[in-house]
Amino acid sequence: MTSALLDALHDLLISSLDAWRVDGRVQSEADDTFTVITPDVVLRIETAPPDMPFRWIVSSNDRQQVAASVAGVLRVIRRRLDPDFASVRIKIAPISVAAS
Repeated sequence: MTSALLDALHDLLISSLDAWRVDGRVQSEADDTFTVITPDVVLRIETAPPDMPFRWIVSSNDRQQVAASVAGVLRVIRRRLDPDFASVRIKIAPISVAAS
């Protein structure tokens, strides 16, 4: 991972906690991992080994989840911080416009 990508992910994690109104902080670790610390949950975000079919691992004391993208990392973190959060999938499809 490039340092620019890691810096951008750090900033995105901080902004996401703010947007979700979660009291917490994000720490960048020396081994290019991140720790998200809230009063209820501590999560570790790390890059997956190169031979794995996914890019990120999000873990805590009780379990580990994987994500293929940064969007997936955010989804995993959001669900871990707020188990009642219901993610919404949207579909974007072309429609024909009726002549008026």
